[in-house]
Amino acid sequence: MGTLVEIVWRATGEGDEVETVRSAMDRMETLASRMSLYSRDSELAEINSEAGRAPVKVSDELLDVIEKSLTISRRTEGAFDVTVGSVEAVWGDIQKEGGGRLPGEEAIRDALDRVGYQRVRIDRGAKTIFLEQAGMRLDLGGIAKGYIVDQAMAWLNRRGLREALINAGGDILASGIDESLSWRIGLQDPLEEGRLLGVFVVRKGAVVTSGSYERYFETAEGRFAHILDPKTGRPAEGLLSATVIAEESFLADALATALMVGGHKNAIFLLGRFPSAKAVLVEQDGTIWVEERLRDVLKLGPLPSRNIVRFYGSGPLSLHLSIPQVPGPLFPDNQRCAWVVQGRNPNLSQNLSAPWLLTW
Repeated sequence: MGTLVEIVWRATGEGDEVETVRSAMDRMETLASRMSLYSRDSELAEINSEAGRAPVKVSDELLDVIEKSLTISRRTEGAFDVTVGSVEAVWGDIQKEGGGRLPGEEAIRDALDRVGYQRVRIDRGAKTIFLEQAGMRLDLGGIAKGYIVDQAMAWLNRRGLREALINAGGDILASGIDESLSWRIGLQDPLEEGRLLGVFVVRKGAVVTSGSYERYFETAEGRFAHILDPKTGRPAEGLLSATVIAEESFLADALATALMVGGHKNAIFLLGRFPSAKAVLVEQDGTIWVEERLRDVLKLGPLPSRNIVRFYGSGPLSLHLSIPQVPGPLFPDNQRCAWVVQGRNPNLSQNLSAPWLLTW
């Protein structure tokens, strides 16, 4: 998979558990080989090479992950777009270590002409994928790892290992049926290497982070995020990191990528379309946006003054408030906090534009 994979489990004493874990690893390698963008022999590479020419018959798993990719592409209105591969190819050379010159405007425009999830055709009966335009390029980099982790966890669960955690290069999925067992997953500070903003305490589910603080490239024009905006063809701006908590890793993986495109307001708007998902967003200035349902899940540590913590709500019937920073009992007095909810209150005839203060 091109990344370090770690599997931790609670021993049951039944059967050969080590062999079960090894077989899950083998399963992950098999799926990764089918979905690799860089292997000439992969199913994904064949789809891309036949773009504009012919449909390609694929495995059930690749058909499934591409269907999921298209669903998320539609629901995010292209903030996540599985056909961004043509743009990724243009930027590929300068993403290598050492950087280089920025791609020209014409090259970016030409690549964007071949981006569009609407032009991917799936024939479920024949199990084929067809890219309508020559030069189109699927790139599953924003979802494949999460999908593979989901498949590996299902493999383990079916074979009796139900208390387990898989960490595939930061894509983390926990499984648990014991109410007394919780997993502790750190939230990295994107502004300070090796430092945690806090710890998630979860019993099961996925925790996935996308960010510009570890993977990036530098040129004479500055530092750029490795995540590209499928609509502009340029590196995403606005957030330093987006961490998504969801039931399944594929969704958390894809959403974390989509939320990086645009600022926190756009991210919160997109999250409203995925009610089961929750997120923590970190802006360039260190402001931390925490979904209010995570209050009992995320244990924030002592934070420097640059980290203002703001909560946001979810759901269409809440009220959008602009409020000042206030201290509260959820955090030490030396930390600054605010509570923000999004939407419209059905009992009010208009949105409120004046500042409002909430205390708790």
